[in-house]
Amino acid sequence: MRCVQTPSQARFWGKFLRGWGGTFEGIGKGLQGDLAYTEKMGKHRTLTAFQASTPAVSSSFVAPCATVIGDVTTGAGSSVWYGAVLRADVNSIKMGANSHIGERSVVHVASEGGSIAGTAAATVIGNDVTVGPLAVLHACTIADGASIGAAATVLDGAKIGAGAVVEPAAMVSPGKTVPAGEVWGGVPAAFIRKVSADEAAAIGRAATEAADLARVHATECNKSWGQLEADKEAAYDFATRDPDYSPDYVGVYKV
Repeated sequence: MRCVQTPSQARFWGKFLRGWGGTFEGIGKGLQGDLAYTEKMGKHRTLTAFQASTPAVSSSFVAPCATVIGDVTTGAGSSVWYGAVLRADVNSIKMGANSHIGERSVVHVASEGGSIAGTAAATVIGNDVTVGPLAVLHACTIADGASIGAAATVLDGAKIGAGAVVEPAAMVSPGKTVPAGEVWGGVPAAFIRKVSADEAAAIGRAATEAADLARVHATECNKSWGQLEADKEAAYDFATRDPDYSPDYVGVYKV
């Protein structure tokens, strides 16, 4: 005769066994002392498929707490930094090589019904583009080598030309075109001046430096627990080491 548990019984025994498990976990951690390690699990998913569209970002650095959803494609050497969100649910997001989305920025797309301009639009980001933290790109096009400042907003149907600069906190209105090589700022954004040769060179360096730094962060984020513990021990050893100590010096001991 088979014994069938009611839902309330299953909940009771499940809670009871989980409680015992937690008790044993606490005892084990207490015995390990400073060596104890707690694996923290969260529900956050960095890459999320949406209606059978899976992000293609294998050649880019995506920070562990960033969120990339749906039909998103990024090029080699690109990066999506901490807290940024790329949501391609009703259209696509295409980002070229060596382009970078700053911390807590939002990149979105538009359906026909949800667009400010009244037409469906993807977001297209070219190569060597730098997007500062807290920026918003919504169903727009950013050409190669452009720079979008921190907290700037580029709205539906807007086009930012190659090598153009949108200053921090500026807002590019829907359907507006920022010509190549120009600096625009303000709310709404308007022409300020041409990009100088020094500025153009600095923009190029910024994209390269961001790519280099992204590789360092990717290495750090992929380290195992053992590697992190070894780094911690090495840092402690360096901080507490006698300043006169040199690992390259081998003395001769004499009685």
